[in-house]
Amino acid sequence: MPKLFFDNGSFYMVAQNDVVVLEHIQAVKPYEAGLSIDEIKVKYGLANVIKMASNENPFGLSKKAQEKILQNACNAFRYPQAGNPRLVKAIYSYYHEKYPFLTEKQIFVGNGSDEIIDLLFRIRTEPHKHNAVMFNPCFGLYSTQAKVQNCEIRTTPLKDDFSFDFEGLRKCVDENTRLCFVTTPDNPSGHLANKKELVEFARSLPQSCLLIVDEAYMEFAGDEKDHSLLPELAQFNNVAVMRTFSKVYGLAGLRIGYIFLPEQIADYMWRVRLPFSVNLLAQEAAISALEDEEFKQKTIVHTIKERAIVKEALEKMQCKVYPSSANFLMFEPKGINAKELCQKLLERGIIVRALRSYSLPHCIRVSIGTTEENKEFLSAMHDILPHIKSEIIITVDGPAGVGKSTLAKRLAKYFDIAYLDTGAMYRSLALRVGVEVADMSEEKMQKLFASFSYALKKEENNYVLYCNNEKIGDEIRTEKASRLASIIARLPEARKALQKFQREIAQTTALVAEGRDMGTVVFPHAPIKFFLDARPEVRAKRRYDELTAKGQNENYESILASIIERDNQDRNRTVDPLVPHKDAIIVDTSDLDIDGVFEVLIANVLPHLIS
Repeated sequence: MPKLFFDNGSFYMVAQNDVVVLEHIQAVKPYEAGLSIDEIKVKYGLANVIKMASNENPFGLSKKAQEKILQNACNAFRYPQAGNPRLVKAIYSYYHEKYPFLTEKQIFVGNGSDEIIDLLFRIRTEPHKHNAVMFNPCFGLYSTQAKVQNCEIRTTPLKDDFSFDFEGLRKCVDENTRLCFVTTPDNPSGHLANKKELVEFARSLPQSCLLIVDEAYMEFAGDEKDHSLLPELAQFNNVAVMRTFSKVYGLAGLRIGYIFLPEQIADYMWRVRLPFSVNLLAQEAAISALEDEEFKQKTIVHTIKERAIVKEALEKMQCKVYPSSANFLMFEPKGINAKELCQKLLERGIIVRALRSYSLPHCIRVSIGTTEENKEFLSAMHDILPHIKSEIIITVDGPAGVGKSTLAKRLAKYFDIAYLDTGAMYRSLALRVGVEVADMSEEKMQKLFASFSYALKKEENNYVLYCNNEKIGDEIRTEKASRLASIIARLPEARKALQKFQREIAQTTALVAEGRDMGTVVFPHAPIKFFLDARPEVRAKRRYDELTAKGQNENYESILASIIERDNQDRNRTVDPLVPHKDAIIVDTSDLDIDGVFEVLIANVLPHLIS
């Protein structure tokens, strides 16, 4: 067995072969590469494979760069000139006309951006003392190299729409923060930072913290002056802007990255860099690539055009596609697990990137390929994805406290269909008719209720409930609305009117309807009917945990007694809501958590959605 010992402030692991390895290195997980194109061809018996997973240039590299590589191939036995001065000069010349304040001494080139990131940690951070801050999720190498350096990692989550929470990131910074990473456009979402917010964030940082703005995909974002921090570099002495030849220039296999940073830091980068990290052929190809502006612009125009086409097509397939300013799109497929979709695409010879390593198991990233590759990808997606029938209705019934509402909303979001909030319908109607309706005759009630109408409208990816063409808002989330709704619910004419409205809505959109008699009374012919159940003590415990988590002082025994009383009342109703429809899928949730129940529901819905 390996042995652990402590020496000079660090733990060391001694393996059976007596090789000493630092403990923090033992914890670093190796990079897990996917199968190569040749391996996929053999495994699945394919003649052609399309790779759309690594954000590479679909046109390859420019002919000028190719010709330069061939011309210099005979010199591959020679070492390149130390410091790659010709490449540095070429980068300086390319940017100097636009940004005359830049100097050659601010430029550092490395064996891909990977080497640059590694060296930044080596010269800027001291193990066990300094920290680096970044968003979560982000490019994985930031955290990997921090772990290698034994540097503390501090992260803050991106916002729900993957925009940047600069306020949250700033809170992570203290006197021991030496590096801060921001990627724009971001990977894997493609989100572009607001330049004004980024500049303000940079100004807020202490001088001891170096902000690295990783602009690997900036060429695809539009006008550089509107989005890049490079034009603003003169006003900062603690900001660096990193670029790469791997994306728009198509030199990913040759590994060349470069960065503009304060001269003093650049000097130390050159001092500690391995002498010949950028090889001779890579240098010559990069110099030629900078000279081939026509190829660069061709790549940019094609990417922006095809990115819009692919995005629109995916959205028509009911995928949720996130806005992107890069050469890729991140999306959430509907009606199929992301991992399963990646596998099905792989079997067809199309490689896309699953995002489980980014803690986004529900998302996929696809690179923009050639026009033909994009068409083949979209064709495969159309064949694989389940197509939701416009008339589909899913009902979720069951006793109080079983989690119907939470699961119904989650189902609707997963399949990107409407959630029918029946409780909101009762409360909104109750507020409009008032308590006096209970004293009306049946005829007056019928006439009054006939003057109402309900509709669901999709607005910015959300379904919004309307009553008489007025949006239903937070006014129904009051104690008064709840009290009036309990009175309305006891009126047979009110229940009939609302059931009519619910059926009318179902004729216009696919939906998930949750309630106490959706599958038995309102939609008995719904193709998918669920009845969720759980033991009373389980439902009481869930309710107790929910309320106490909100800081409320509750008594479990009282909640259990209330649930048992509610069940007894239900059993005495004309239509017992505790009796499921004969065709309902009964799911006992007593021994499952919310995710477990959801998986069961999804597994039973999918077969009905394949058209």
